Amino acid sequence: MQWDVSKQVGKKIAIRTKAKLLCFDIERIKYILCDGHHCTVYLVDNSEHRVTRSLKYFEEKLEGMGFIRSNRYTLVNKRYIYDVHLSNDKKTLHVKITKSEPLPVSKRNVHLFKDV
Repeated sequence: MQWDVSKQVGKKIAIRTKAKLLCFDIERIKYILCDGHHCTVYLVDNSEHRVTRSLKYFEEKLEGMGFIRSNRYTLVNKRYIYDVHLSNDKKTLHVKITKSEPLPVSKRNVHLFKDV
């Protein structure tokens, strides 16, 4: 699988909502969190945008652009991974986007983060 973040430069993703069309610079997306049929897109300027799209939709649109599915609910931009470490209970791997934002990694996806 290819995780080349250089492909993000200058690219955008457009998402239509009921009220408007949102357009995000792919390189500014830190991570995307899913809650049922809604996703929240977290950007580098700490803004959050809730959209009615599935995580699978984002995974397909951002394939090969440096995004890693850390668990069932989260898609992480490799560009903004600050740290990867094992938690105190030695069973959970956590990815830190910044110093204060740990995101859990599922056991079956741990191998994706070994080379990060």
